[in-house]
Amino acid sequence: MSATDQPPLPVPEELETLPPGPMLAELLDSLPAEQVSGFDTVRLLEAAYRQLSHVRALFLSILRETGLRRPGSVTTVERIKAPGEFAAEEARAALVWSRTRASTTYQLAVDVFDRLPVLGQAMLDGRLDEPRVRAFVDWTQGLTDAQADTVCARLLPEAPGLLVGELIDRIKRACIAVDPAWAERRYREAVKTRRVAGSRNPDGTANLGGYSQPIDRIAAASERIDTLARACKRAGDARPIDHIRSDLFLGMTDGTYEGLTESEIVEYVLVHPYTEPGEDDLDKHADGPDGGGSGGDGRPSGSGRPGGGPGGTCDVPEAARLGDQAGARACMPRARVPADGPSADLPSPAAAASSSSAPAATGQIDPPGATRSWAVPELRVELSTLLGFDDHPAEIPPWGYIPAGQAREVVASMYSGEWRYVFCGPDGRAVAGGLIRARPMGGVHRARRDARRGGVVEIAVPVAGLAQLTGCHAGEGPWAAVLAELVRRAMQAPREEDTDTGDSRRRTAGARLRRWVQQRDRQCAHPACRMRAAKTDQDHRIDYASGGQTRAGNLEPACRHDHRLRHEAFWRIDQPEPGLIVWTSPLGHSHASRPPPVIRRLPQPYPDLEGERYIPDGWLVWDNRRPRWKCNEQCECERPILPPVPQRVRKTEPVREQMPKPILDPDEKPPF
Repeated sequence: MSATDQPPLPVPEELETLPPGPMLAELLDSLPAEQVSGFDTVRLLEAAYRQLSHVRALFLSILRETGLRRPGSVTTVERIKAPGEFAAEEARAALVWSRTRASTTYQLAVDVFDRLPVLGQAMLDGRLDEPRVRAFVDWTQGLTDAQADTVCARLLPEAPGLLVGELIDRIKRACIAVDPAWAERRYREAVKTRRVAGSRNPDGTANLGGYSQPIDRIAAASERIDTLARACKRAGDARPIDHIRSDLFLGMTDGTYEGLTESEIVEYVLVHPYTEPGEDDLDKHADGPDGGGSGGDGRPSGSGRPGGGPGGTCDVPEAARLGDQAGARACMPRARVPADGPSADLPSPAAAASSSSAPAATGQIDPPGATRSWAVPELRVELSTLLGFDDHPAEIPPWGYIPAGQAREVVASMYSGEWRYVFCGPDGRAVAGGLIRARPMGGVHRARRDARRGGVVEIAVPVAGLAQLTGCHAGEGPWAAVLAELVRRAMQAPREEDTDTGDSRRRTAGARLRRWVQQRDRQCAHPACRMRAAKTDQDHRIDYASGGQTRAGNLEPACRHDHRLRHEAFWRIDQPEPGLIVWTSPLGHSHASRPPPVIRRLPQPYPDLEGERYIPDGWLVWDNRRPRWKCNEQCECERPILPPVPQRVRKTEPVREQMPKPILDPDEKPPF
């Protein structure tokens, strides 16, 4: 508790009535909050909040205007009547926003100044803040503009004095009053947008229906649902893929698909799609036992329950719960499935059975720790981390980063997947890439491939440090075969222009070239997009129709949205130098983009003032002692270039670094 001898600054009486704008902004700048009385700090707070709402409304109005300018009007004032599909792209690139943030904020601007202009004026006047404006905008969706304007006009006078939740309740009651069918219609529209999505939490866990689950299990489950959903699409399911994912998600969690193979799950989804009445023509179901077009429980067959469907009344889930798996499968009409199976990615039931029960071929065995569970779709990890020389984090795109120890466990379960190497130059960017055939298994160089459950392991290797990482001990140990193959690949690594042999005259890139472009560029080439390259299109910088060749130097990954942005929205791209892409907008602004590095320089573990590392009790730390080493190569060196993989020991006492103590402010916190 402290006080100053100076008297507080006087605050003008007109502060409460002064409208937001330049004069109020100047007054607020001239009154430091530290020098006014406690009573006046609240008055300043209210005035600053009015000014904040005004500035936010001004920003939204400018944002709306950028989307109303005619493409090419760099030096003129030309407007279009209504914003188009790509109206938010100028703001997205200029402000470095995600596509979702740019589109949702632009839609808010359009709603505030076009659909409900009374809200925009209230914000400019400082009478209404953005959370309350969003409540009006969001909860009047589904009404006509006239109906929504009526609700806003009725509730706007009292809105500033209501909590946001209380205001939403008033808006909902008013909407139902002006349109009694509004709530039901809004619900039906919302059901049509159902989807399955996973998300990552700040603590490293992830959510997919449940929360705080292991991130690798969540990533693998999401990939499996997506693969099965795409197999259903290829087999003839015409519904939106998010609806199919929702069916698969529910069926896998509520026991509907218990005991069914993946091919049979695809068949089941095709025959028993979940649809809401009014979504499509599937609400015209066959008559049920009661003659009223419904199932025996009075509900429409195939509507709202997984057991019903058009043209069939078999209740497979019920049969599965009773243990009659053979009867459940017998109910499934096989005629809906193509002769060669529902998908190239999914084997037939016979093949699935044989792959799980047949012994491995000679010379091919599953590695220790391999399971039948689905693996993560992709794991990116540095070679030095796998060998144990550092604890750099690994990445599961697009889920984020995981600790090195967890990454090694994940790699141990992915021996049957596709392994890739990517060689990196001094700046950490990719210079070459390809496939790795060897696996770190004792004497066994290849694992039995399982393209569905294997996933992709990408190992980043610095070219300049490869000799140090392998050293003279590359001829022994479980990683010897992998290290030997990497050394051999480095000696014959092709230049980038040689990676597209045979593809230059084709319109689409082959597997080798496509994989290299994905490894090189990592993500979409647009400066405000992070979609991983594996999910993007292969975009020709010089169009194929204009003579552009399908070569690595003329290809870049672009998500479908940004691919269309180039060809349909008058955006232009140039490459002034290798690795630098410049996007030029229709209004003349340029935005540079470079592929992110594969290997980034990371700080060393940060010691405190006493030289102790921040390591919780029970964690493993590196042992600084080096065991004696005998070189196995015919050379005169007494020890390898780098020591063997360090042994880990339990933490018994603080590990003190042999380094001078840093000169730091005693009150400064470590930069975690």
